[in-house]
Amino acid sequence: MVRRFNPDLKGQELVIEWGPQRRFLRLAIYDLDRPNPGDRTPLIDGLVLPDPAAGGMRLVEFNIASNGLFVGRWSVLPSGDVVRQYELSFADGQKGTFRELWRWIAGERDAFAWHTETYREGAFVPGDIVVEWRKSTGESGEVPPAAADTSWREHFAFLSAGGGFWLTLNDAYRTEENREPVVYGMRYWPGFGGTTLHGCLWGAQAGPYPGHDPVIFWRFFTAWDPSRKALLVQQSGANGVIGIGYEVPGTGVAEQTFTAPDGTRWEVRHLSSQISPDSLVTRSLQRTTGDWEPRRTYTWIRQRPGGAPCGGDGVP
Repeated sequence: MVRRFNPDLKGQELVIEWGPQRRFLRLAIYDLDRPNPGDRTPLIDGLVLPDPAAGGMRLVEFNIASNGLFVGRWSVLPSGDVVRQYELSFADGQKGTFRELWRWIAGERDAFAWHTETYREGAFVPGDIVVEWRKSTGESGEVPPAAADTSWREHFAFLSAGGGFWLTLNDAYRTEENREPVVYGMRYWPGFGGTTLHGCLWGAQAGPYPGHDPVIFWRFFTAWDPSRKALLVQQSGANGVIGIGYEVPGTGVAEQTFTAPDGTRWEVRHLSSQISPDSLVTRSLQRTTGDWEPRRTYTWIRQRPGGAPCGGDGVP
């Protein structure tokens, strides 16, 4: 079911919808006053997912405008009100702890008041802004049942389109001391008529195209698992590390357990958001025990076909 709400601060729309088979809840806020009415890139794109390991529900959101990452908890009170508490991390290193309260407005159907609180000096301090959201007159309806079985094909097609070449700069993380690559590159290509997806990730000290001492770090394999109605996501590293996990189609969230040759294990959550037909943002979080810790964020731009250092294994 899709539910749409408009705030009293005009010009925005909140869309809440269930994903395939109600495995997750998606929330997105759109700017309705953009110069290009056809641009449906959300201001904020988020997911609410069950977290069996910790119990309850996890909240993951990305603020595209400010490049901010929200990671926290989603709780529903006996009254039906919602409490969202999360850590907010920005690309420039700023961090903060926030809490949102969504309270249903008495006497009104499909309307709630929203306000935020900021954690300062050991306590949550209420903010000055209170926004009231009311159900809009936009269309709503059930998510088509077939979406769970077809959306992954669109995902494969997006990543592998035009030769499947992607590049990103590593200037936010590279230093003269760590000597990490200047650029990272990926290539994706379909297999078995588009029912599987293969890929690799490499790094190079000079660019923009690989050709100067490129080094392959990871090889990828993704396939639809009909028994779990999810995507099997596997990757293996040049250092012998292997990661195996699953991604629910339509979420852009993959969770994998990685194991090193010495038996060390850790979990990684990858979040991917398509920004345009030729760009996407990827974010990663990691945990060994306890909460997820944000790691890195990259913006990838699609490239014209070039020489990828991962040929010789069935690459077309």
